[in-house]
Amino acid sequence: MNKKYQKMHILFEDSASTLSINLHTMKVDNWLFKHAVYTNYKTADCCIIQFETVDGPFCYYRGYVPDFFPKQGGDYVELDIDKNGFIPKWKVSDRQIDKALKEYKLYYNPSDDE
Repeated sequence: MNKKYQKMHILFEDSASTLSINLHTMKVDNWLFKHAVYTNYKTADCCIIQFETVDGPFCYYRGYVPDFFPKQGGDYVELDIDKNGFIPKWKVSDRQIDKALKEYKLYYNPSDDE
């Protein structure tokens, strides 16, 4: 099954770091830790996510952590990442991403300009 969204890049402003996740495999890009990690990032009511699409442009999201995250969204990005960089038992559908983008006013989708 082809997915419209390929990758999700989550920006953590306080640390100026980014977590990039391949949405086909649910694997974190460039995972270097070699052990399991539980993340609990506070987004200060402003989760910034870029979604990379099949066609290349990005969709930008800014708001609370979307409900499709494993811990039901809110203020924290909470993820269990295994030692190989995979996020087990978590799937994100294109429909869930589209819904989140439409529910929040602070987003940009280049395909809306066409």
